[in-house]
Amino acid sequence: MSPKSEIPTSSIPAGLPLPDRIHTFDISYRIVRPEDFGSLGIDPQDIPVGTYVAEDHPPFLASRFGGNAYGLGIVEQLDKLGVGELDFLESFDLSDPEILKKNYHRINSIYRTLGLLMRFSRHGKRYFLIPINWVSHSLEDIKDKVDEIERVLLEQAHRHKKEKLNVVLLTAPNTLIVHEITGRMAAQKFVIIDSVEKLREASGPFDLIVIPQDMDDLLLSLGLQELTGSRLTQETFTTYGTYVAGKIYDLLEGDCELCIIASRQFPRTNEEVWVEFRNPADLRNFLLFTHVFRSKKRYRGKNGSLLRVHLSDFYNYLSGIFVYREDLKKIVGDRDLMQLTVEEIDRLPRLDLKISSAKPVDLEARWDRVLKPFFAKSTCHSKLSPSLKKNWERNYIVEGELPDNLQIYVGRKRKPSLLLERLEQEERLSGMAGCSLALVADYKNTFDYVFAVLQMLAEIREKRFDRLSELELNRLHNPFEAPKNRYRAFNHLKQLMKQSSRLGRLERLLNPDAIEGPRTKVLENIEKLSLLGLPPALLREIYLIVVGHTTMGRITFGKLPEKTLKSITDQAKHKSLEEVADLLRIIRLLSMSEIAASLRDKLTKEQGKELFSLYDQAIWIAADPLLDWEILHDQKIADLGGAQNLAVRQMLKLFNLFEYLDSWTDIADKGPFQKEALAHYNSNKLEQIDQVLELISITNEFKERFYEREPFSRPYFFRKLLNCRFHGTGHIFPML
Repeated sequence: MSPKSEIPTSSIPAGLPLPDRIHTFDISYRIVRPEDFGSLGIDPQDIPVGTYVAEDHPPFLASRFGGNAYGLGIVEQLDKLGVGELDFLESFDLSDPEILKKNYHRINSIYRTLGLLMRFSRHGKRYFLIPINWVSHSLEDIKDKVDEIERVLLEQAHRHKKEKLNVVLLTAPNTLIVHEITGRMAAQKFVIIDSVEKLREASGPFDLIVIPQDMDDLLLSLGLQELTGSRLTQETFTTYGTYVAGKIYDLLEGDCELCIIASRQFPRTNEEVWVEFRNPADLRNFLLFTHVFRSKKRYRGKNGSLLRVHLSDFYNYLSGIFVYREDLKKIVGDRDLMQLTVEEIDRLPRLDLKISSAKPVDLEARWDRVLKPFFAKSTCHSKLSPSLKKNWERNYIVEGELPDNLQIYVGRKRKPSLLLERLEQEERLSGMAGCSLALVADYKNTFDYVFAVLQMLAEIREKRFDRLSELELNRLHNPFEAPKNRYRAFNHLKQLMKQSSRLGRLERLLNPDAIEGPRTKVLENIEKLSLLGLPPALLREIYLIVVGHTTMGRITFGKLPEKTLKSITDQAKHKSLEEVADLLRIIRLLSMSEIAASLRDKLTKEQGKELFSLYDQAIWIAADPLLDWEILHDQKIADLGGAQNLAVRQMLKLFNLFEYLDSWTDIADKGPFQKEALAHYNSNKLEQIDQVLELISITNEFKERFYEREPFSRPYFFRKLLNCRFHGTGHIFPML
């Protein structure tokens, strides 16, 4: 299929003729049928002549008194309100349907007075009024956009050698543009997404994602609770736009594209040009328009159809601003508009209503703020749609170039500088990863946990960490004191600590106002963090914080055997002992920070002591080429009097009974009064002592029941137990 293939004819019926003026905003209204007014609670008396009822509206349309006809603008229109009307509007919550049901008549009356094009039904639901000329414009406008979308779709199909593409349309499902696209390109598979919930729940991958509107309008249409108004501030746009762009990125197949087709506002200019009006009726309409609204200069029709026109006035006229019949009556009276001559129009009074137009925005620069991290821009250009160009050339002869009315963006999905799958493989092979991705606890896979670890590191750096003895804290603090060239592997951690504020800002971009839930996932966003500018070295440290810097922390709590540190201590075979010792000091520091972030105030000095003991054992093995973890393991069994005793010690760690690791054998011989004295008459400590005794009793009972007649099998069983790997036990076992 060639990208230059013939484009099929439109599925939209050519019922409405192309009007003389074309708007410059995205229009794909959800029109409400008159026969549905009754069931929807819409009073026909609230609908002005020449308007349609719709569920949505253009982002901006000048009201009869200036300002946006779809915004309140109460402060600017105080002089139009009657006595008590402002207090009435401010006295209740417009989001409360029950209040709106009771007061909709009066609210609609006030809105009518203010020249606003929105109303409330008797059910308390808001609806909007769309001028008929704006609705008629939308058909040709939509055809132009769909032409551009189809070209992009055909190019994508040709590039990927696929006849059927999976395409996402980010717009409301019952709009004209959806019917046009799906009708014209029925062979493709389309998925419509019109809310942030659907965007989150959608499962890709897709070959193409199309946004047939401005990014601002898209964000406002997705039902994000924090977003209101017709134009977002730059900060709000960047925050929510980056989030939505990231979700779009997740849905796209690799090397596939995002396409945006949006209407473009006319530029602001002080330039004057010659314009010849080919249609006498159009000249008459332009003159009437400049009598109703304030213009940059005065125009007189008696000079003929060729006028020296200020471009701002001409663009305002072309943009299709709604002119109320009441306003025309004020200057025309009861005379027939069609019978007025240009000379008579010249003598009419002027209302000089102010036109408040939205400030033109550099769409390319604005979109780049949120799209550039995720998409490599193939093109972003403006153009004048063929139908509009043809229409203008039929009605006007204009000096110079006609302004563009469409902005077209196509961007291809970028490849991240760091892939999670590759990172997981590299760290697993290096021995630095504490566990596999599948075994990561949910609470650790969060930004909150990463920030907690960085906070623990900061406390250790500033020597505010009070969970250890002074000597242990000084030993732990060592990597912070040494020269930079000594602990090079630690420099990335220190850099990450400095960038914690930036990391917080990036988290807000990935999960603004907790859209994704109260805790923002880390591993799922690693690749997006790389696209947002975090270097791979820092991302590696974030990854290791989540999965654990080696198994040292898990070994400390009895979850894994000590020999899982073999890949770290074996580095002494090809590195100097000083390098390996420095690496182990860094691992000890980070493991302590990770344990402290997990346990918070529940971290005990006995747990810290066990971590330091494990570090010392690792140093012994790295320093002695004749010693390994298996030999050390056998020595510990011999020192404790057998595999069963070492297994009990290991189980005490699993049940968080660290205080009794070296004294449990003595407790077994104590009487009830001695136990109370040993617990210092503390009920909690006495309960812990009972737990230790119960664990010893159950172990002995198990041995006697299953191995009483097989004494040679007992060591085998307990050795197997010592080699088991436990996961998820830190919060479960102490509760058993």
